[in-house]
Amino acid sequence: MTEISDWLHSKRNRLFFSLRNRIRFQRKGYKEHNDFLSLEPEAMREIATSYKAKSLLSHLNKENGKKTLATLFYLQHFFSKEESERFKTILEVGGQDFSRYPAYRTFFSKSQITGIELDAFPILHNLHSRMDKANYYLSLFKASDNFICADFFQWTKKYDLILFFYPFVSENPALQWGLPKDYANPEKLISSIHKGLNNKGEALLVHQGDWEQEVFDKSLSKNPLLKLKSRKILDCIFYQNPHPAYFSLYEKI
Repeated sequence: MTEISDWLHSKRNRLFFSLRNRIRFQRKGYKEHNDFLSLEPEAMREIATSYKAKSLLSHLNKENGKKTLATLFYLQHFFSKEESERFKTILEVGGQDFSRYPAYRTFFSKSQITGIELDAFPILHNLHSRMDKANYYLSLFKASDNFICADFFQWTKKYDLILFFYPFVSENPALQWGLPKDYANPEKLISSIHKGLNNKGEALLVHQGDWEQEVFDKSLSKNPLLKLKSRKILDCIFYQNPHPAYFSLYEKI
């Protein structure tokens, strides 16, 4: 019975997902503002000061300001300044509204950054779409970066670094996020990452909890196209995740 229910759920999701991408809803005027002059806790102040990000935070709401600082916190655990400068092209996959972009642009100051999102046009509670929000974050910088609504599994361009926070590796999360269940395919994800990396390219993936990491690891063992360079479980004191965040840095084989 559950299989039939999931099948129907997936069919319904595919219908509404197709409609969203056909209508491509957008509305001008999305903007955020927050006063981060008084940053708490101390870790937030240290990161904001280190990356000269205080003025940037005034253009972000409180949640996205914290996400920006947390993302900087995560990235500095994997890349030194010298390492960050060797990535000429970067792709973030499945970033929804591209809200981590301000952190990427701040950290990877010499890179060209692209965001790709499968479902960029749902109508949000504020009557804006994810595309509206992504365009706002892009507008905060004078850079030739972009955000694209497309299927990463079908994408053919190559990059020096791929970033992916919380990819779907099982059907239920994909269904809950309004997508057809076949977009939760770890084997296809591994092949797409391998295809999307330049020679000596790297990929930083973040999984939610040990169970999602185990699913991905099992799929990778069957299709070893990526080599694990480093893995860390990172906890940011001012940006708590509901489950442990497993960060894994891979290189293309």
